[in-house]
Amino acid sequence: MRLSPDLIESTETRLKPLSKTLAKPEYEPRATAATLPPDRIAKRTRALAADGAAPSKLEFERILGSNDLVDLNYLERGLQVSRAVCRIILIGPGGGDRGYATAFMVSPRLLLTNHHVFPSFSDAEGAIAEFNYELDMLGHPKPTTRFNVSPGAYYWANEELDYALVGVDSQTALGSASLEGFGWLRLNPDVGKINETEFVSLIQHPGGSPKECSIRENQLIKIEPTTLVYKSDTAPGSSGSPVFNDSWQVVGLHHSGLPDKNAAGQILGPDGKPVPDGASDDQIKWLGNEGIRVSCIIEHVRQYAPKSDLITEFIQCTTTPQDWPAPESVTLPASAALNTDRSSGDEIVLRLRGPLQLSIQSPGTGPLAASHVITKSRTASFTGSAEPTEAFNLDTNYSKRVGFVNNLLGVVVPMPHLSDAGAKLVTLRKDGKIENKLPFLHYHHFSLVMHKQRRMLIFAASNFDSSKLLRGTKSRKQLGNDNWVFDPRIDNSAVISKDFYAHNQLDFGHVVRREDNYWGQTPLEAEYSNWDSFHLTNSTPQHEAFNRSGEKGLWGELENYITKTAKKGTDRLVLFAGPVFSDSDRNYHDVLVPKQFWKVVVAPTDTDASPDERKTGTANGKKARRNGSGLGAGIKAFGFLLSQEQLVDDMEQFIVDAEFKPYQVPISKIEKMTEARFDAAVLAADVLDNEDVSHKREISRLEDIRIT
Repeated sequence: MRLSPDLIESTETRLKPLSKTLAKPEYEPRATAATLPPDRIAKRTRALAADGAAPSKLEFERILGSNDLVDLNYLERGLQVSRAVCRIILIGPGGGDRGYATAFMVSPRLLLTNHHVFPSFSDAEGAIAEFNYELDMLGHPKPTTRFNVSPGAYYWANEELDYALVGVDSQTALGSASLEGFGWLRLNPDVGKINETEFVSLIQHPGGSPKECSIRENQLIKIEPTTLVYKSDTAPGSSGSPVFNDSWQVVGLHHSGLPDKNAAGQILGPDGKPVPDGASDDQIKWLGNEGIRVSCIIEHVRQYAPKSDLITEFIQCTTTPQDWPAPESVTLPASAALNTDRSSGDEIVLRLRGPLQLSIQSPGTGPLAASHVITKSRTASFTGSAEPTEAFNLDTNYSKRVGFVNNLLGVVVPMPHLSDAGAKLVTLRKDGKIENKLPFLHYHHFSLVMHKQRRMLIFAASNFDSSKLLRGTKSRKQLGNDNWVFDPRIDNSAVISKDFYAHNQLDFGHVVRREDNYWGQTPLEAEYSNWDSFHLTNSTPQHEAFNRSGEKGLWGELENYITKTAKKGTDRLVLFAGPVFSDSDRNYHDVLVPKQFWKVVVAPTDTDASPDERKTGTANGKKARRNGSGLGAGIKAFGFLLSQEQLVDDMEQFIVDAEFKPYQVPISKIEKMTEARFDAAVLAADVLDNEDVSHKREISRLEDIRIT
């Protein structure tokens, strides 16, 4: 593509103050954790995990300037994203080629290139988008596929930011591959995907040649309000190329640069000789290049681009992976980064990286039903005929939910109440209902009360029964994917919205765990109970490392350990839990993220009650008579704190090996830290009751838990 003299001149004017830096043959010193502004490190690391790929140790070390090595999967990722990059062939009046450029797909039907490539609707008419124009491993040309550029489907261009969004005809003009099979590259609207002194790569068709890649030859020198300036000592420019960071996220749209000139002001080529007038950009020796920041392009499109179904789809494609709409059938390229975890019978489980849309062919069986689910766990499962997934099944009759019952253990264990100050902080129900002076929300097997300012629960009281007779039997896969819902009994604004969790390392953190609540007198009640735990009222912001550990690590095993060790003859526990609200909690997007959570586990010690008595709770009367007042009779109580303080404080840096800290503490200490107030029976049953209130026992293994 030949750049106009005006475009080169305007770019040169902007980059002239950086000309000495760009002309240096050596790279600038890499910024380190000590020299980078903290907010830049925070933004860069936050963006690193945004696309669902698991960031590696090397990627974090590159951010901090301590290591320039790349993982081997860097090459696989590069091959994967390269499929969405195409050569633009501009057709002249006589039907011949009049020029070439580069473009890349940014949604299933839209490509992105420069305004100076398609400055008008008519310039885009007749143009061709050619994919797979590259060499194979032996150096031979691969079969290509061509599609007609379709400005009639959509055309929008802006000269100031030098970008053009143009439709592509999905019908193949030449070749057999489908347009969907080449995929598209997500444009992340968030800032902070790259820091100055990091390296960028370009995938391009310079001068219309087969696809080439300038890998890490370009050092980012300056981040301007709308542009990125990167040094280029050998790589040619190529209009419309995507500019990638080291994680193969698109950070810019390449458009022009600062040419090398001699003393007479003539533009020079790579051989040091003046180039003729009208030279294409690949014939010029560029000292530095300039790309338009994708965050600016997305913002401009959202504000000014004409609305259409294709633009709506494009905007959806800029959202985070868990929000992507399910695509139609798409072929997975052989070069995609893909690992098969296991294949047995009709079931295939795939672990994927990057923004993939898939259509899976199973030999001899045809297409398998595939749902596009890429979640924060970074694992997507695609299942054929074996073990179908059930639909979300929520009990819509809220009036019949009993909530927490206090006689599950055969001893009355009342739920906590609130201090006078805490009672003034609660969220009111729409119907104004009050029980025991509080507006409780009852669910299957648990009850909770909400905090008006924090928009999360103050505490939850739940019943847990692990007996095989009552436990639900469906697997997580059969129950289906997580589906968080509002509670219609309070205003939606009274809880933290689902959007809050979209662009960070914070997960929807269950306070009442789904595993604990998946039980009931019937399979339907058990299923209803499972889904009740997915009300947003039961969610608190938990760092994903904390949340994962909560499922499978020491914290998640704590209740099972107490169940097996602290008592015999029953499978039941009473659980009280909630966040610790502190003035020092981190303010993140207008949400104060708790650094600590508390839990009180109450276990029965009675072994002489009959199964029927334990099932119905009728042993309570006998035990009260046998033990006098009944305070603490037949139960033991255990208080715990779990801290995510280090994880939250270091959240933007995403310190993957940071640890959560579990402690066993006196329940009276939890009272001093929260507005929760426990019944005298629970305080009397505390196994640490005789220890100082300030005492806390760090738990590094289950055996550290004080049982007696």
